[in-house]
Amino acid sequence: MAAPKKRSDAEKDLKAKGFTKQPGRGKGSHEVWKDSNGNSVTVPNHGKEIAAGTWRSIERQTSAAQQRAAEQEAAKQAKEAQRLAGQGIPPAGSGGRSGSAQQGGKAAKKPDRGKSRGGR
Repeated sequence: MAAPKKRSDAEKDLKAKGFTKQPGRGKGSHEVWKDSNGNSVTVPNHGKEIAAGTWRSIERQTSAAQQRAAEQEAAKQAKEAQRLAGQGIPPAGSGGRSGSAQQGGKAAKKPDRGKSRGGR
């Protein structure tokens, strides 16, 4: 069986994950902690320790919140890349070239397979 988590260690862990205590939120012996993405978690304030099972639940909630934030950021970047591609702007880090038709900064000329044969 896991040992209870010390309250001071729990606060350090939450702060390390980007959560801040929300003053004036939470009723009675509970506090609300919120991260920059708006995800919140309720933490009991019943004494100097948080029960092991309760702390595991809090950790699951904070990990899920971080995962959602990472997924939202990836979706945001993908949407931006798609928007830029639709405008013909090459993705960052591609050196401004896209495709093999642009070599040396100039488009390759196609050979004349002539329908007009120069005066015949």
